[in-house]
Amino acid sequence: MSKREKEIFKETKVIEVYRYLHQPDKIYKKYKKFSKIKEYRDEKALEKIRNKELAILNDTTWPEFYIKPNSVMPIYNGESFRVEYPFVKGLTLGQYLSENEISIKTCANFIKDVEKNVLSAENYIFPDIANYSNIIIYPGQEPMQKYRCIDAYGVLFDKYRRLQEGSMFIGLSMYFYNGYAAGLDKCIEAGIPNKQLDIRSLYALLYLIMCNNSKNPSNKDSFYPLTRPKDAEEYQEFLDDLNIPQGSSLYQKTLTTLSDEEPNIPIEDSLLELAELGYEFDKQDNRYCLKKNRWYKQ
Repeated sequence: MSKREKEIFKETKVIEVYRYLHQPDKIYKKYKKFSKIKEYRDEKALEKIRNKELAILNDTTWPEFYIKPNSVMPIYNGESFRVEYPFVKGLTLGQYLSENEISIKTCANFIKDVEKNVLSAENYIFPDIANYSNIIIYPGQEPMQKYRCIDAYGVLFDKYRRLQEGSMFIGLSMYFYNGYAAGLDKCIEAGIPNKQLDIRSLYALLYLIMCNNSKNPSNKDSFYPLTRPKDAEEYQEFLDDLNIPQGSSLYQKTLTTLSDEEPNIPIEDSLLELAELGYEFDKQDNRYCLKKNRWYKQ
């Protein structure tokens, strides 16, 4: 086996993600200069990106559930630099959902654990948490019990708190700046996100799981707008189509995320409460709708 043989996971004009086959426990992210994109247009721009990767590497309080670099290499010839990460064996969330059916309790426990990790990391914002590709599910007997998050560059912290300091999940910055997405004013103040955004992102993650279409996400698959604005009726129709009871805490708390005045409320046990009331997942194509078990007795 050649030491230069590699498996490529992602390749664009500015980013390459790969691992060498003789180093199966390491993965590399290569940043490349490209004059047509502002964030990568010259060596100075690359240096700015590298400084953030170094800050992540040297952060002694970095959240354990998020993978951080092993090393950050110097800029080579003014053209590119590499970051070495540990390789996480498992399936991306999108792959896992495509290959496995899950129960309402599996989903509820997974969301509750992610929420606990995200909200306990008070000095960090995770705008990319609702992303099929950024969560790796470890193999194991208990479904979705163990996971790690990747792509640390998207995390916002310390002086890297502004939206432009990290990669954003599709739609967030676009719709915030065009005024399309309801409820974002309380989440982002003067371009700086707060933990209200994280709570909102966790609802987005829940509904991405329930409406899994990782190969081609659309407005139909996301509670929050991805490709066009939504009106008030469409938000309610989304929840009604999933058969989420209108009187449930999950239904009411989800709608609260659309308010510019009322603070977002963590999901916590809201989905588990529905499971305890006899609701279960009913898979219809790529969507998990709720269905009341007809044998359930209160």
